[in-house]
Amino acid sequence: MSFQTQKRVILDTSVYGRLIEEFDIINKIVILIPEKFVIYGNKIIRNELRAVSKKERIGTESKRKLVLGIYDLFVRKEHHVLKITDLIEIIANKYYVEYNKLKGGYSYDSIINDFKIIACASLHNLDIVVSHDTKSMLGQKAIKAYETVNKSYQIRTPELIEYQKFKETYL
Repeated sequence: MSFQTQKRVILDTSVYGRLIEEFDIINKIVILIPEKFVIYGNKIIRNELRAVSKKERIGTESKRKLVLGIYDLFVRKEHHVLKITDLIEIIANKYYVEYNKLKGGYSYDSIINDFKIIACASLHNLDIVVSHDTKSMLGQKAIKAYETVNKSYQIRTPELIEYQKFKETYL
């Protein structure tokens, strides 16, 4: 697929865990930065990556060191680290209220970071959110909640794409 313009993308924490298993994909993405992609991050994603146990290993390497290294490789500039503002917190909480009305199955504590990541991407007008988390972040009830709340705020919901489809479509 050829791109007409640069895509503004955020990778959910779950994607970094998959990337350390597929170094060829990392190289493909690096080649496409910055001409085709600008990869964004935020403190939630980085903190979730930092929470990976120091003891977990991929071969002889620390899994934590690997995922943080990939994050730092992709999120290249300081202004590509998006702040989690009060408005993002408010919108994420509204997502949860809507999600709850739809009888979504995840508790507030287990899903609120996903909602903050989507609110951040929506408010910063990113093009794509990539996640490997198809049950919570990319679940149908969550997506319906994003769309409903974003429509009320007149903000665009980014394309929400599963990691495997992202690879097949863009890499």
